[in-house]
Amino acid sequence: MSRYRVAGSALALLAPAGCGTSYLDTDAGTAGIAANCAAVPVVAYEDVRVGDPVEFAGVPFKVSQITERAVRLTRTSA
Repeated sequence: MSRYRVAGSALALLAPAGCGTSYLDTDAGTAGIAANCAAVPVVAYEDVRVGDPVEFAGVPFKVSQITERAVRLTRTSA
């Protein structure tokens, strides 16, 4: 069994190390998400919506859900 996520699997950003949400606005359907490496900001997205593409460490995802507690991302490639 592979320990790596495959295309179509979901990742929920609640508070994993190095990744996080800067804001969630469920009324507007937008969120801000960011990632850090060794406390250095490496990527940040603002005003993402469901269906928007994002990329972390060269791995493409799409925003699949925004809730009051999390942003769910779905990997779009193997």
